[in-house]
Amino acid sequence: MEYKIEDGSSKEIEINKEKVHLEIKDNDSGTDSVEVTEINTDFVTILLEKLGYHDNNITDMPDELTFILSCTDRLTLKEAVEVLKEAVSDHAEDENIPYHQFEDWKRLSTINDLVTNELDVFLCKAYAAMMKFSSPYLEVRAVIDTTDDPSIPVETFRAYFLAIVWSIVGSGFNEFFSHRLITISVSTSVIQIVLNFCGTFWADYLPCWGFNIRGRRIALNVDTPWTKKEQMFSTLLFAISMGTFYTHYNILTLKMKYDVHLGFGYQFLLSLSVQFLGFGFAGILRRFVVYPVKAMWPTILPTLALNRTLCDRKNKRAKIQYKVFGYSFLFIFFYNWFPTYIINILNTFNWMTWIATTNVHLANITGGVTGLGFNPIASFDWNVLGNMSPLIVPFWSLVNQYVAAVFAALIVVAVYYTNYAHTQYFPMFTQGIYTNTGEPYSVHKILNERNELDIAKYQAYSPPFYTAGNLVSYGCFIVCYPLMIVYSMLVHTKLLSSSFKSFGKSVMALRKKESWLI
Repeated sequence: MEYKIEDGSSKEIEINKEKVHLEIKDNDSGTDSVEVTEINTDFVTILLEKLGYHDNNITDMPDELTFILSCTDRLTLKEAVEVLKEAVSDHAEDENIPYHQFEDWKRLSTINDLVTNELDVFLCKAYAAMMKFSSPYLEVRAVIDTTDDPSIPVETFRAYFLAIVWSIVGSGFNEFFSHRLITISVSTSVIQIVLNFCGTFWADYLPCWGFNIRGRRIALNVDTPWTKKEQMFSTLLFAISMGTFYTHYNILTLKMKYDVHLGFGYQFLLSLSVQFLGFGFAGILRRFVVYPVKAMWPTILPTLALNRTLCDRKNKRAKIQYKVFGYSFLFIFFYNWFPTYIINILNTFNWMTWIATTNVHLANITGGVTGLGFNPIASFDWNVLGNMSPLIVPFWSLVNQYVAAVFAALIVVAVYYTNYAHTQYFPMFTQGIYTNTGEPYSVHKILNERNELDIAKYQAYSPPFYTAGNLVSYGCFIVCYPLMIVYSMLVHTKLLSSSFKSFGKSVMALRKKESWLI
């Protein structure tokens, strides 16, 4: 029998009759029942290759794949074909699905009950089970649990307490240092580790004192270890509050530039209203950017993976991840001293400008401070190298961003060297604006006592001048927003159409009394 593998080549195999036994404990039922499924070992090996599991060891398969295989018997061939047909339609333009897998889906979505090829029947059911009971994305399957245990506690007092305390500490830390010359911040991953340590300590050493309110137990501690659901719940509360508010720009600018001191009530209500506006948009848009299977957010996968590792230390995979984390932490801790403090030139490694230190054109093109940074070895600082999250964001997205950046840089070169809007009198790429004498622009010099534009002062002072890079950046911002809307409507028509229908049904359902009852 011949089948296609990931590199597009063909491979001849001889199917044997050996069976592999899969044992899955049913966590949802709360019992110790075990489901046993027999599947041909050669079929499983082929599936491992096709799904990207290159370690074809069927005796030590990942849990998520074992779960998928155990679900194949729940589907008839006809049901599996229907699932694949829907998947082909939904993921037709999905860059995150490997090409060879999508071609398999298209081929298998056309088979029928008369097919005699056992391998095709197996693959059809396996792919369909993956779609229906798990996820089509390998990265998602690797970090989520395949089953759920509703008896695991979530909203406990200890989870709320730790989440609120560390949200206050973390967001306060981030806000305080966001205005410093060297900006440092506490990321979600740091708080995850701290929460796990505090939660484990709390669960092990604090007493289970508590009281009842209307039949609900409010306890200082619960008689269970710190759970993965508590860990995820606490992480989520911190993640939505860790960022600095956009309103701080408004508040601090009025105070520092215009000598306008705002009261606490105004600051609090302005910040709170902006946050609630964000939550409102999140609730409205979740049907469009969260609920669809295709709407995968790669940046949240590390958070899920870290939580799973922290709360499942006995798992073999978790032990390997702990070891990798330990070695990586030690290496980065010692290495980071060099580009940050000891050898600062490693941070912005403008070695190409050393060739001709007085050549302005060379600095404009290859320099990383006020130039475009066309440099094959631009930095040895991981904070710079990891700025675009290369270990998280898909490769195709990074290539797309890189090509776009090169194209934009060429436009900056054209704007600068044609002296458009007098840009050649200033550095090629900086964020500030300048006067007609090349000095940083001071806005308060053109305002009257009511902080309004004074035309006489403006004419006596100077119009603002932008650098070439700044002009192109603002132009891209203006073009980007309508472009995203048009692009989404043209490329993701079906996804948006189904989401709008679902949104319309949910709005219409608000007319029913049952929708307002808790």
